[in-house]
Amino acid sequence: MMPARLINISRAPACSLQEASRLDPGNAAVQQLLAVARMSQGDIPDALVAFRQAIKLKPDLREAYINMASALKEVRTRAMHCNGMCPR
Repeated sequence: MMPARLINISRAPACSLQEASRLDPGNAAVQQLLAVARMSQGDIPDALVAFRQAIKLKPDLREAYINMASALKEVRTRAMHCNGMCPR
């Protein structure tokens, strides 16, 4: 379950955000949006990379921390399911 603060940008093509990131690599907001797009596509590893980059660029970007925590929780949940630790 995603936190309420995680915005739904599933209609925004990740490739456009990737291009925006390439054109403006120092833009923390673009990194945050790219991370959310990757997360909504289920690409948690790339989402975590982009969240970390957003935080590196703007350490007070609260939403990046909140959404990264959600991504890490998803990693934990998936790992537990893979190890048979979670009830089905």
